[in-house]
Amino acid sequence: MCANEPYVHKDGDFRLTATRAGGIARMYLHDEYISLTLGELRHLSAMFDVVQKQLDAYNNAMADVLTYATAALSSMAYVEPAPSASRHVAYPQLFEELKTIL
Repeated sequence: MCANEPYVHKDGDFRLTATRAGGIARMYLHDEYISLTLGELRHLSAMFDVVQKQLDAYNNAMADVLTYATAALSSMAYVEPAPSASRHVAYPQLFEELKTIL
């Protein structure tokens, strides 16, 4: 994208354009857009891997959270999570949050 050539990517209503003049990229969704410097765009693209890993951990933990919440809501005392439960969840904090619902 940064080879001193104009760049255009389209995917449905999303469009990304970059020009060599000024080093500016624009991301469009429908008729709305934001402008970013190419440095900012590089920084964001480097973060995509981190965000993807966080979303994967969240998706993998959803079943464990549901199982834990079901058990915790019927208990007055803290419930230890199953040994196989995701380590990405703060279960003591989740337990306290669940207790405020009741």
